[in-house]
Amino acid sequence: RVAGFNVLDVHPEAGHQPVDAGGLAARFGVAHGLVLAAHAGTASVRVQVPNAPTVTSQRYTWSGSPLGVRAALASDRGFVRLGALAPEQLKMVEAAVEVADQSDIASYTRLLALFGQSLIHTPDTALRQQVAKQAIDLATASIDPMLLPRIARAVVFALWGTASSEVRTEVVTRALAAAELSSDPFLQFGVHHSAYLLAIESADADAAARSFSQLRTITEEVGEPRMRWLVGILETFDATMAARLDDAERIASEMFELGSQIGESDAFSVFAGQFFVIGTFAGRHGDLFPLVERAATDNPEMLPFRLAYAVICSAVGRLETAQEILAEGMTHAFANVASDMWWMTSVIGYTVLAIELEDRNAAELLLAIIEPFSAEVAFNGATSHGPVSAYVGKLASLLGRHECAESHLRAALATDISFGWEYHRATTLFDLARTRFRRDRHLDAESVCWLNEAAAICGDRGIRSWAARIDTLRRDAGVTR
Repeated sequence: RVAGFNVLDVHPEAGHQPVDAGGLAARFGVAHGLVLAAHAGTASVRVQVPNAPTVTSQRYTWSGSPLGVRAALASDRGFVRLGALAPEQLKMVEAAVEVADQSDIASYTRLLALFGQSLIHTPDTALRQQVAKQAIDLATASIDPMLLPRIARAVVFALWGTASSEVRTEVVTRALAAAELSSDPFLQFGVHHSAYLLAIESADADAAARSFSQLRTITEEVGEPRMRWLVGILETFDATMAARLDDAERIASEMFELGSQIGESDAFSVFAGQFFVIGTFAGRHGDLFPLVERAATDNPEMLPFRLAYAVICSAVGRLETAQEILAEGMTHAFANVASDMWWMTSVIGYTVLAIELEDRNAAELLLAIIEPFSAEVAFNGATSHGPVSAYVGKLASLLGRHECAESHLRAALATDISFGWEYHRATTLFDLARTRFRRDRHLDAESVCWLNEAAAICGDRGIRSWAARIDTLRRDAGVTR
C-alpha cells in the first residue's frame, strides 16, 4: 500500500512479477504518495504481493531527489488546492524544481506550470506569472504537440487575475485544438475544464455550454470518480446561478459525499463555499452567520472568508463590523487584494459591502477598479457574483450617475439571460427599477414591469431576501403591482 492505496488494485500485473518496495515506490508510489506524504518530505511505502508470506515496508525521503520530481508531478490533480495541504504541495514542488533535469523538457515544463499554480496562495505574483509564462514558452517551442494541453489547466490557474485574460484565452484556444487531435479523454477533459472556467469569466455562454457538454460526455464515457466530482461542482454552480436552489443544495451534498469517499482533500472547502452562496441566495443569512463567523475567526489570513463574514454581518444588522472590514480595505485603497483567481471575487465582496452600507467614498474607489472589467463575470471556479457590469451599474447608481448605471445594468441583464442565471436576472431587474426611482423619484411603467418580473422569479425560486427588497421599493414608490 502506498499512502493508503493498494498499488495492486491499480496495477495488478505487479503481483505476477518479482518486485521490491523501492521499485514500486518509484513506479507506483508517486501516484498518490504525493502531497499526503509531503508534510515531512517522506512517505511510508508498504508493498504486499498476493500469496507472498511477507510484507515489505520502507520509509523513503523524496524531497529534493529524482523521486521528488515524480512525486511533485503526481501531485497535480488539475485543480488548485485550497486546504492545509496547499502549502505542503508548494514546498514539494519548489524543491523538485530546484533538482529537476531541465533537459527533460516535458517534465520540467509540467513542473514549472505546477509551480506557478502552487504559488497562487502566496503574495509572489511576479514569480507566479513568470514561471507560468516560462512553461508556456517551453511548451510552445516543444516538438510535442500535446505538451501545451497537458499544462493548460495549471497555467490558466497560475495566470488567473488581473491583466492576463488574453494570454489565458490564447493558451486555452491552442490547447483545445491540440487536445481534440488526441485520443486521451483525460487530456480532453482537463482542457475543456479550463475552457469552461474561462468562458464563464469571459461571459461567453455559448462557449461555456459547449465545454460543459463535452465535460459531461467524457465523464459519462469514462466514469472516473474525480471527473464526476469536478463536473458535480460545475453542476452545483449551474443550478445555483439558475436559482434552482434545492437542486444546487442536493448536488453539493452529493459531491461532498463523493469527494470525501475518494479522499479529495478539498471536498469540504468547496462544499462550504458553494453552500454559503446557496444559503445567501435563499436569504438564510441568520442561519449561516455562526458558521461564517467561525470560518473567518479560524482563518484570519483568508480575505474571502473575512469578506463573506462582513457581508453576512451587514445582512443581519451587525453594521459596525461590516463597516470596519470595509474600512480596512479603504485604508489600502483596496490594493490589499492579491492578484489571483480570487481577486475579482474579493473586490466584488468589497463592492457588495459598499452598496449595502451606501458608502459613497468606497464606491468611488471601487468603481474605478472594477469598471475596466465590466465585460467579465466575477467567477472563481466554483462560485460567482455574476456579471461585473451589474456591480458597475449598482455603484454608479449609488453615486447618482443614473445613465451610466442603467447602461451597465442592461448589459448585465443581457448576460444573465444568455446564461439563464435567474438569481442575477432578478437582482438586476430590481436594480434597474431602483436606479429609475433614484433618478425620477417615481417608477414608470417599464420600471414596474421590471419589479413584477423580479418578484415573479423570487417567488418561484424562493429568493426571499430580494423579495423583501422588492416589497420595500414598491412601498416607497407607492406602487402595489
